[in-house]
Amino acid sequence: MKKAYTNRLFLGLAAVTIPFPFLGNEFGWITAEVGRQPWIVYNLLRTSEGYSATVPAVQVLFSIVMFTLIYALLFAT
Repeated sequence: MKKAYTNRLFLGLAAVTIPFPFLGNEFGWITAEVGRQPWIVYNLLRTSEGYSATVPAVQVLFSIVMFTLIYALLFAT
């Protein structure tokens, strides 16, 4: 009987499944974010009215940059 760490099929499948947790996380996040604005999609509220006036653009940009840096660091790790 072969051990798991010497079975080429198992090792190949294990290597292919490495990005699945990352993809699951990203698709879950996308699903959550898209689901937050159904009223804009169905014309009950205009997109121009759906933004937060209390959050300045600099904070949004900072948030996007930080998420990008964190994901780049996680990917590099």
